Amino acid sequence: MSGPLLGETGDMAWFLWPQCAMLLLCARFASARIFQPLLFASVLLTAVLTIAFIPLQGSLTNPVLASLGVVSAPLSIYMGVLLKGGERPVILAALGLAGGNLLNLALGLLPLSDASKLGLLAGALPGILLAPGARAEHLSGPCAGLPRYLPFVMFFQLVSGLMYGQMLPAYHAIAVLPGSELLLYIGGAFAVIGLSVRNRELTVLLGVGVAMLAFACWQLLPATAAKHAGVHAMMAAAGIVDLFLLAYVLSFTNQLRAYGYGVAALVGGIAAGHWLSGLTAAHTDSVSLVALILLNLSVLALFVQRARQTPQLAENLPPSATAVSSVLPPTLEKSLSVQERQVLLAVLSHRTYREVGATLGISESSVKTYMQRIYRKTGVFRRDQLIGLLAESTATAPGSAIDGQA
Repeated sequence: MSGPLLGETGDMAWFLWPQCAMLLLCARFASARIFQPLLFASVLLTAVLTIAFIPLQGSLTNPVLASLGVVSAPLSIYMGVLLKGGERPVILAALGLAGGNLLNLALGLLPLSDASKLGLLAGALPGILLAPGARAEHLSGPCAGLPRYLPFVMFFQLVSGLMYGQMLPAYHAIAVLPGSELLLYIGGAFAVIGLSVRNRELTVLLGVGVAMLAFACWQLLPATAAKHAGVHAMMAAAGIVDLFLLAYVLSFTNQLRAYGYGVAALVGGIAAGHWLSGLTAAHTDSVSLVALILLNLSVLALFVQRARQTPQLAENLPPSATAVSSVLPPTLEKSLSVQERQVLLAVLSHRTYREVGATLGISESSVKTYMQRIYRKTGVFRRDQLIGLLAESTATAPGSAIDGQA
């Protein structure tokens, strides 16, 4: 989603910036009611512009790319909606990243003209409309805590863009197995399928660590080895962070909002990094090193913030179920039933499900059912993640543009 997206041409910036802007507009202003016709128009116009890309190359290349960036944004969001509707969305996301990159590699190897390849892609696009329709619950609802990791994702992609700007041209000039770097990207994504759900901070720390390894390889190894090892390690880091982002946004119910804002942060970071790499071409190594150090500090800040907030919440849980709203954003508090609030309070008091059931006069399996509903509504998977979410909600004011409804 990062290195392969930029390719070898600066013209892709014309695609990235408009898509970033359109993703933000869709996330902020689109609604479940208008999304289906918006998706239909997106598929149709994306197919038409894809077919027209080759004949219009030349003076119209950049305007066509900008138009593609705009019209394909709802289609991109729909990918998130489809993934969310799957039984195991994070695994599906990893398979989607792998499939997209392998398709990119296969198209490059096919003995066909560029026009024929684009025609194949355009012809396949309408098939997306045959997929199950977007479920209303995946296009609405709160996204409390969503902004937490998005600045990190954007900054990471910015650093990646700086490093790619130096690494990729040198690598492509001497690559022994062109395309093999995509396999490292896929490997990085698959390596953190479980970790990206269990421990978000550790996942982002791993991604930054592999990026640091890429920079070290680039600086310390002999020329040919440096180019290969640096690019392959950087692609693995990109795979880790891209899968982390998808796992994170897929933990929210409202994909129109979560996927829109999340992928906008990714695309905007790539575009900004690519732009900065051109401005700092003479000092890329120094700028990349400073950026990587700042990236490490930002990850450490996430750890410190979580460590401080979670105990504070545990010490200040509300004394009654009706006071749950004091630690919940208003939109989330309204989405819970009275019974769900009672179960939530009891569980947050560090009781077992059996103890909660005995206290409330319901079965243990009913408690589990209520907790699964709460997890779905809050976009988390485990109790510690729920505590972390509530901690974030106490540290941020409710009703922000991302927390509330458009």
